[in-house]
Amino acid sequence: MQLLKLTHNCLSFDFIGTSTDESSDDLCTVQIPTSWRSAFLDSSTLQLFFDLYHSIPPSFSPLVLSCLVQIASVRRSLFNNAERAKFLSHLVDGVKRILENPQSLSDPNNYHEFCRLLARLKSNYQLGELVKVENYPEVIRLIANFTVTSLQGVPCSISRGFCRDGLEDPLEDTGLVQQQLDQLSTIGRCEYEKTCALLVQLFDQAAQSYQELLQSASASPMDLAVQEGRLTWLVYIIGAVIGGRVSFASTDEQDAMDGELVCRVLQLMNLTDSRLAQAGSEKLELAVLSFFEQFRKIYIGDQVQKSSKLYRRLSEVLGLNDETMVLSVFIGKIMFLEAQSRFSMVSLGRFPGNSRECGNCSLTAGTYSSVRKLVKLSAVQFMLNNHTSEHFSFLGINSQSSLSDMRCRTTFYTALGRLLMVDLGEDEDQYEQFMLPLTAAFEAVAQMFSTNSFNEQEAKRTLVGLVRDLRGIAFAFNAKTSFMMLFEWIYPSYLPILQRAIELWYHDPACTTPVLKLMAELVHNRSQRLQFDVSSPNGILLFRETSKMITTYGEGPEIPGTPEIRDSSRGRLWNRNRILTLGEVPKEQVYALKLKGWDGLGIPLSLIQGIRGWIGLLDLGCPWSFRAGIPTGNRILTLGEVPKEQVYALKLKGISICFSMLKAALSGSYVNFGVFRLYGDDALDNALQTFVKLLLSIPHSDLLDYPKLSQSYYSLLEVLTQDHMNFIASLEPHVIMYILSSISEGLTALDTMVCTGCCSCLDHIVTYLFKQLSRSSKKRSTALAQDSDRFLHIMQQHPEMVQQVRTWGGKTHLGFRKYTWGSEKYTWGGEKYTWGGEKYTWGGGNTPGLTLACPRQMLSTVLNIIIFEDCRNQWSMSRPLLGLILLNEKYFSDLRNSIVNSQPPEKQQAMHLCFENLMEGIERNLLTKNRDRSAPARDGGDGTEGTGQWGRDSGDGTGTEGTGPGQRGRDRGDGTE
Repeated sequence: MQLLKLTHNCLSFDFIGTSTDESSDDLCTVQIPTSWRSAFLDSSTLQLFFDLYHSIPPSFSPLVLSCLVQIASVRRSLFNNAERAKFLSHLVDGVKRILENPQSLSDPNNYHEFCRLLARLKSNYQLGELVKVENYPEVIRLIANFTVTSLQGVPCSISRGFCRDGLEDPLEDTGLVQQQLDQLSTIGRCEYEKTCALLVQLFDQAAQSYQELLQSASASPMDLAVQEGRLTWLVYIIGAVIGGRVSFASTDEQDAMDGELVCRVLQLMNLTDSRLAQAGSEKLELAVLSFFEQFRKIYIGDQVQKSSKLYRRLSEVLGLNDETMVLSVFIGKIMFLEAQSRFSMVSLGRFPGNSRECGNCSLTAGTYSSVRKLVKLSAVQFMLNNHTSEHFSFLGINSQSSLSDMRCRTTFYTALGRLLMVDLGEDEDQYEQFMLPLTAAFEAVAQMFSTNSFNEQEAKRTLVGLVRDLRGIAFAFNAKTSFMMLFEWIYPSYLPILQRAIELWYHDPACTTPVLKLMAELVHNRSQRLQFDVSSPNGILLFRETSKMITTYGEGPEIPGTPEIRDSSRGRLWNRNRILTLGEVPKEQVYALKLKGWDGLGIPLSLIQGIRGWIGLLDLGCPWSFRAGIPTGNRILTLGEVPKEQVYALKLKGISICFSMLKAALSGSYVNFGVFRLYGDDALDNALQTFVKLLLSIPHSDLLDYPKLSQSYYSLLEVLTQDHMNFIASLEPHVIMYILSSISEGLTALDTMVCTGCCSCLDHIVTYLFKQLSRSSKKRSTALAQDSDRFLHIMQQHPEMVQQVRTWGGKTHLGFRKYTWGSEKYTWGGEKYTWGGEKYTWGGGNTPGLTLACPRQMLSTVLNIIIFEDCRNQWSMSRPLLGLILLNEKYFSDLRNSIVNSQPPEKQQAMHLCFENLMEGIERNLLTKNRDRSAPARDGGDGTEGTGQWGRDSGDGTGTEGTGPGQRGRDRGDGTE
């Protein structure tokens, strides 16, 4: 038993650190070390495990099958084609033997593990490989019989499981419900006549029982809940099978069957509405909304035949002659639910298949003609003219609910915005009429902020609801005309109110997150809606407000009367509060030790760490004042300790939104950023400097641990390296090294979007370096030239900056030696920093998670990914490769020799030829024509090999791991060749 456990643990080990969930033991591809290859080539190894399964007691055999599951998942590159075919043949023979003697599969654990084994066979081996196995026809017949036998026992098991006491309601798990409905939508249409007849029979029985219980005075709540649960499942299933309709495979008879099902759901809806004011089932109402969504996708739109038998049946039973009348029923139902305080928008936003959306928005997601039909309905016109708390309770201020409960208001106003745009055109009067409730809300908040004392909770709820409403409208207004109306309405009248809210409640993410998201939406040039006239300064003014918002959130407003502290290295005044991280602390104490405390002056780390204790801060003579109980001078973040899992919500989420906001503004193409430097406007500099400070407050590990943060950061970095490389070049050495390290780590990220963004960033940086080196012989005296010289000096440091690059567990670790800039240690803000040991020291503190990156390491990493990994974005990966080679020609030569020599003797000549072909005809420049010669587009185009083919040829069938510096030797093993 212990030997089996040890074997299973060895086979389940994540050798290269690619598992995103460390708690999971289910690795779809097992990265077996090359040194184990001989054991797997020996067929007796595989036979041993199958013999053990048939010989040992049933209590041990599940563990044997678990080992076989892992063995079936070994990486493809462990074998050549002939060896892999032989290995698969032995594996299939073992499976066939188990199926021919299925007695042990009666044990649930054996059954479960054997199903996993079959799933691995399907996912890790291509059909073309399986059909070549000698016994394939017999094996596939046995597997089919096993599957049918298994499915025949499922319904009974499920029924017994749901009927047992003490089980959780499966309807609570909306994700699981949606997965089941996705399967039913396909299965139910296979023999639709039988499916429909069964659904009609079950629905009629359940509806009759439910109606009898409603009419009975002695009916217990438990009996009602049971019947409502049955009807909920049936409504979900009916919606799923209707949604599974395929137009080219459907008949008029099937449309008539759909009509029978739809009639029953609508009749049930009338029954439940009669008792909704006093009682009702929220889950059943969510199922009805889900049904609406499925019906809309199939039977409302331009492609639906007006003579459909479904509408004939609806006309006969319910008097609904066409889709307009059906839409009217749907909208009436939604408005009825919205008017009920028991059914908040939060509840209506949770139904499966339309997460966090209400039925209104799903209905407006149809074609233009169907939306126009919606606008003509009297109920829709009523909503457009009366979207107030008087008619829709969820738009009011509910002190009993949390601020996060308002998030579905965004979806509600997105729907209203789409409906409004249909006939809006340039009618400013209609727009102003629609915005009257929001105008009143803004004025109310402005009135509160103008006083020294106000009800803070009321102000928060009013503001959060307001900005969520506005974000929905901004998202819906994709046309220039309508969006300009919104912009002129909100600026300059109301944006200062949002700035004030950030100043007051910067410590409360429930308030700051909606405000930041609204600002990010306002600066997003979606569908080219932000196009200002040539004489308009609005683009610059909008960026000013964006910069002010980011700076206020990240550093705080300037404090009148605070002593000015000058940054000696950049001549910049520090006179701001900050929400920035100080020093390196354990992650679980990030908030208490880094976010909490006095940092109101915004003094650089190098200075503030020289000040000891509270007395030292007070000795600077810094005044503070209080308004509405909030300190507006030096701030003390007074929130208590927070759990580790809330670090993202309290800090990183806001930073991520700021990154997205800045990226949208910088890439929107509505601002000429050269104007700011030309006229001495510091808006751009403030935003970029705040970005740097926010970035340095994040440990490297967090950049990749949180997907939304990583995507927003790397997309912003891509824009900065493309259009603002002079700013990157002017940064301090430790910031440049931090950015380069983040790019190096992102190159090996599992997220393809992140990896592609890093390739683009690296390409821009390498191109900039190469161009500056090419111009280095010319005399330059401008400030930009000096920044470029400094950047080149940093990047041209001696190789001893990096002792070695080590790979362990899929992560790259870099050793450091003492780093000096020029002949003396570099100073900033009066404090020295050195590269010492494993940590970077600056003013007595440690920069969190700092590692060192350089072009040589980048070259090593990129080459390794192209050669030894299943590179899914090879074109993107190839873009920086030529620049890296030209910047490190000698190192590339050494690395090439190291890779070639690491191969088996019989492979070395082929590998050497691949490298020769890679550089054949390549000139020493980064012109587009020269780049294309080395890119994958070159494959087969001119008779030579490009990077794509070169990567496949150099890595195909070697079955070895890279041994050069930084080589990782990964094989994704995902079933591709």
